[in-house]
Amino acid sequence: TDDNERLNYMLDASNVKYQQLNQELSQTKDSLNKQVNALSTENTKLSETVTAYTKQNKVLAGQVDRLETINGDMAEQMEGLNNSVANLSRENGRLSKLNDDLRVIVTFLDETAGSLKDSYEDVVRSIANQISAGRAIWTTTTKNIYRSRTNNMVCDIQSRFSGQPFIVDATLPIGEANYPEVMSYVDEHFLSELCLSRDEFELFLAESVGSEISDTDTLSDIALEDLVKAMMRFNSMVMDYYFPRDTSQVDSNTSLNMTDWSGANYQCENIPREKRFAWPAVTQQPKTTSP
Repeated sequence: TDDNERLNYMLDASNVKYQQLNQELSQTKDSLNKQVNALSTENTKLSETVTAYTKQNKVLAGQVDRLETINGDMAEQMEGLNNSVANLSRENGRLSKLNDDLRVIVTFLDETAGSLKDSYEDVVRSIANQISAGRAIWTTTTKNIYRSRTNNMVCDIQSRFSGQPFIVDATLPIGEANYPEVMSYVDEHFLSELCLSRDEFELFLAESVGSEISDTDTLSDIALEDLVKAMMRFNSMVMDYYFPRDTSQVDSNTSLNMTDWSGANYQCENIPREKRFAWPAVTQQPKTTSP
């Protein structure tokens, strides 16, 4: 009948419409699934970033604590240096006054040399003792100043290169990318302060780490802990050469004496190059003076 045909036509049209709607829903579902997957990936990335930031925050917190400690140490060192400067100023004034007194004494002795020969010898002996004592004080003060310049070298390196893998784990190699900058820092803040040669220190460094690293071309493989140990041994040899413990056994070929420091005005850069610390000449053979 006509009614059935119209009903069938309407049902067919509805089925076609439903099929279209089902296709649209399926497409929408696929699109939503893709968006969910993308959001899940981004969420994973964000979680990894948060974890990395949390670790870095812990590292930075540790560095802040270390810097605070270093700052406190530096304040103490500065106070010590200020006291040394004050002591040096007082000693300089005292020696200057002694020099004025010496001029008066010499003038007096010139006028009365005939009758005061014995007294003159006593005065000269006393003055010589005063000069020796003054040189000893200045030499000891110079030693303390040089020692204070290198006391915090390890902390300074850790602070300068904080966060680097070879700082976090001191047994890891410094690496080719960082070695030149690390050695430049060591040269500027350690070697130059003591008038030492970077080339000679690197020769010592290559020898001190043994057979694993035998020449300067592979020194970038050295770990920070080995570099620090080598610096400490090198510094010990330098200080023993510049300021020998037993001054009564001083050998001019293997160490400096108070006269050397006095002649250099207590500055290592004023010491003649042939008398400065050198590796391996100082420790392996007697130093000879150039003609």
